[in-house]
Amino acid sequence: MGGARLLYITIMGTEDVVRPGLFAGNPDGEHDAAWLCRRLTEAGLERLPGIEQVDVCSGSELPPVEEYDAVVVGGSYHNVDEGHEWQMRTMEWLRRWRDTGRPMLGICGGHQMAAVILGGRVARMAVGPWAMTAPVQLTDDGRRHYLFEGLSGEVMVHLGHYDHVEVLPPGATVLAMREGVVQALDFGGGWLGLQFHPEVSGPTMVHAWDGVLGDIAGAYRDTPEGPRILVNFLRTHGLLPESVDDQAPPDPRAATPLSGAAGDG
Repeated sequence: MGGARLLYITIMGTEDVVRPGLFAGNPDGEHDAAWLCRRLTEAGLERLPGIEQVDVCSGSELPPVEEYDAVVVGGSYHNVDEGHEWQMRTMEWLRRWRDTGRPMLGICGGHQMAAVILGGRVARMAVGPWAMTAPVQLTDDGRRHYLFEGLSGEVMVHLGHYDHVEVLPPGATVLAMREGVVQALDFGGGWLGLQFHPEVSGPTMVHAWDGVLGDIAGAYRDTPEGPRILVNFLRTHGLLPESVDDQAPPDPRAATPLSGAAGDG
């Protein structure tokens, strides 16, 4: 599909939670939509779909749902149940988006938000936050799912979360797990959720935890598998430009490793 438009909804956080300038000077960019574009480029895509960002935490209004072909909702430093105006407004917009039948990918906080909208429940993990690059295990459904096409039964990903989906919404299918914690869901109706972060590099994940946890410089290492998942999502839903739409996603074993040139936080 030529001319496809993807909306990236940033729900990272308000300034009282995410200090201004936290990602200033980060080579990946200062917001998560830029990180996603960087991962897609590093995955081998020479041309990207039209990607636009709206940061609802800063008060930006969400556009009409009919203007876009797909939506990605990013991660958040906020708990999904805090009840902020921007959270309620975003959730109501996503309910209207659900009615369009078009695809949505929720990442971390976006994954949790989708689960709550559809009748699930989110809770704090008893083991405390996970902040590391680590494997998640695909379920039988996950091994067959287009999102993980070309990947093995164990996928190396960037984890960074306190909360998790404790109760699944009706009809959701578990695609990946780690130590009893759900890491990927197919909600049905073209909606998908990832508890992990395919859009972020290892150095940016370290940057994201700056001032939150202690020294975690060695906790993350780059992996091409996150970008592969993003390409699978775009390709399956016809969101790649025509020149690359028929190409298979790059083999993660042959992909150029993600840049480690970002500063050490």
